[in-house]
This record gives sequence, structure tokens and C-alpha cells, in this order.
Amino acid sequence: MNSLAQDVRCAFRMPLKRPSFTAVIVLTLSLGIGANAAIFSILNVLVLRPLPYQDPDRLVVLSGTHRGTVIHDGMVSYADLEDF
Repeated sequence: MNSLAQDVRCAFRMPLKRPSFTAVIVLTLSLGIGANAAIFSILNVLVLRPLPYQDPDRLVVLSGTHRGTVIHDGMVSYADLEDF
């Protein structure tokens, strides 16, 4: 128990001896925590939040072909949409 008390005193005393090193450590931790929070917020909005539709697992993307080439932009004519 005595060594624990010495360790705690040393842990509080060392940052006071080297304030510039302590400032660098605090700045590094704050940047890391801030970046982590920002990335999680973006991830939450884009990936984790459910889609605002009823039955989102039933959404589909329609595509067509034109003379053997696949149209990937999701554009389908109204006539093709009625056929589907």
C-alpha cells in the first residue's frame, strides 16, 4: 500500500516538473479523442442509422442493358419501369 501511495504522488508530481511535455500529451489525447468522436458521428449518420423507409430490405436498384452494355447509373426508361 505504501508503494501505491508513492506511485500516485510521483504521477502527480512529474507533470508539474515538465509542463511542456504534459501539454504535448494533453494536446495529443484531445486531438485523438476529437477525431474519434468526429469519425464515429459520421459513421453513425451514414452506416449505423436505419434507413427512413418502411421495409428498407425491400429496396431495389433497377438497371438495364443497351446493345449488350450494362447501364450502371440506375437510369431506366418509364416504359421499362412499367414492364418490370
